Order: sequence, then C-alpha cells, then structure tokens
Amino acid sequence: MADMNSSVETLGAADFPIIELRDEQGCEARIAPGAGFNAFSFAVNHEGARVPVLIEPSSDDVLRGGGFSFGCPILFPFPNRTRDGRYVFGGHEHQLDVNYKDGNAIHGLVADRPWQVVDTGAGGGQGSWVSGHFDSEQHPEVLRQYPFPCVLTATWALRDGALHLHAQARNTGDAALPMGFGIHPWFSAPLTPRGRRADCVLTVPARGRWELESEEQLIPTGDILPLEDGFDFSRGAKLGQQFLDDVYTGLIYEGNEHVCTLDDNTSGLRLEVRASYVFREYVVYAPLDRDVICLEPYTGTTDFVNLSARGVDAGMVTLQPGEQWQGDISITLRSTTTQ
Repeated sequence: MADMNSSVETLGAADFPIIELRDEQGCEARIAPGAGFNAFSFAVNHEGARVPVLIEPSSDDVLRGGGFSFGCPILFPFPNRTRDGRYVFGGHEHQLDVNYKDGNAIHGLVADRPWQVVDTGAGGGQGSWVSGHFDSEQHPEVLRQYPFPCVLTATWALRDGALHLHAQARNTGDAALPMGFGIHPWFSAPLTPRGRRADCVLTVPARGRWELESEEQLIPTGDILPLEDGFDFSRGAKLGQQFLDDVYTGLIYEGNEHVCTLDDNTSGLRLEVRASYVFREYVVYAPLDRDVICLEPYTGTTDFVNLSARGVDAGMVTLQPGEQWQGDISITLRSTTTQ
C-alpha cells in the first residue's frame, strides 16, 4: 500500500519475509520479523547519495541468525548482562541460558526469535509503519528462563526522515513480572568514510556513570561515579582514541525526552538518538578495533534485577497483572550544513 511517496512492501522469501518501509523523503528501512523484529537497515538521502545509518548484516545467513551484532536489535526482558544468568524475583531463583563468553546471559530473549507481524500501513501523514508482537507463551524456551507471561509489541515507523520505535510490554500472567527494555543500534563512526572516528564529537546528556567491576566483568557494583576526563561527554567531546563500554545515568532531559548525538563534522552530518523519559540509562559502546559506535537507551542499568534485589535503585520495571509499560525512541541522521 502507498500514499504519496510513503510505502510499505513485503520482500524476501516466503519463509523469511522482509518488510521495507519508505517515507516521503525517500528514506528506507527494512525490518526482519523472523530475526527478532530487527530494523536491520536504515538509510537516508544526503547530497544525492544513499547513506546507511545502521550497520547492516554481512550476509543473508547472518541476518537469518538474528542476534545483536547488526542493525537495531530489540533487547527484552533483560538488556545487557545478567550475572551468571541467575536472578531472584519474588523469592524465587531463576536461570537464564549463559550465552556470552564472560559467563553471563546477555541482551534478553527476543533478538534471535521470530515475531508475528500484526499490522502494516502507509500514508495519512504518518509515513510508513509495521507492527509486530512477541508472545512469550508461544515460546517454551523463553518461559523456561523467564516464567512471566507477557506480550511485547513494537511498531517501527519511518516518517520525516526519522526511524521511530514505539514499544509496549503487557503482563498477561497472574503475578508480578520484572523487566527491562533497550535497543542496541549499530552506527558507523565516522558516519561516512570521509570522516575520522577520532574527530567525531559525542554528546551524552548524563551526570554520572555506573562503576563496573572490571573491564572483563562489565557488571555494575551498585555505585555511581562522577564523570571524569575521558568519560565526560555531557557537553560534547571528541571520541579521540577513547574506548567506551559504559553505562551512563543521571540523564538530562529536554522536556520528556533526552537526546544523544554524534557529530561527524567532516561529513556535515549529525546522528541523533532520542528516547522518552522511561529510558533512564544510556550504554555507549565504542571499541578501538572497529569504526563503530552503539548508542543504547535502556530502562535500567546492566544486571538491574540482581542490583534491585540488593536494594539498589537500578531501574527495574515491575508490572502487575494486566499492567503495561511503553516507551518511544527515534533515530535521525541530519545535515548540519542546512540547519
């Protein structure tokens, strides 16, 4: 279906469809319902050229495998690490499958599993969109690790040159459930090959960052550190040769949202990740061996469920039966030369 220049189309194989969104500005996004509902491709037009915003999978096999190494994976119900995969809630201990080399469970249970498409559309000034949901009761391997029935619904929308995500989680069980939500978008740094990583200016509107146990065990101790040289991007600073894999907190809001940016002045482009007030932490991952950066809004910090059991305010969301959580995120690549 289409209206003006906005359109939504189903591509790909019958057993692995791809939903392609286009907006009135000629931007495009592709979502893989069979691979965690990942928006694995988002590109804009800049000076007559197609500029990829998200890092795309290297092959169809990689895409089909899902996971959290490309595009914009959805992380639920535990973004980032859960220590040893173990957590206690409501007086009961539960075990997640350990799926990372550091001996922890990482990035939730929905990024490599199929979702169901429930709606698509385009036009009416709303750009184009696709909605999908993940019902945990349809996945026994999820309930085995996370015995809290719930439905997660997500809508990807492309309009006005921005990729928008609206997410909702609803407790469909008869007891309280713990949850956290985040995304793991992968961007190039620099934003185009014309620039240099070291010259990119990162702005993270935060007042502190969680102290981590070590560079090998990236689990928060429960303490929050003030921002110091090399880690303070609250007013914007060059990435330089700084390695980052940190959880920022004490976020500074503009109205009901906060904005994290990456400026590539050589290319004349600015990346913006906006998130609503329910996202109270930001993970920034910027390795030195790859020209990439991940700007990840989370509802709570790493290992929030175990920190909360210790009495630490770690951002755990608790939904009572029938209750619902919702949040909004958008990703935009803008020209700084035409602002």
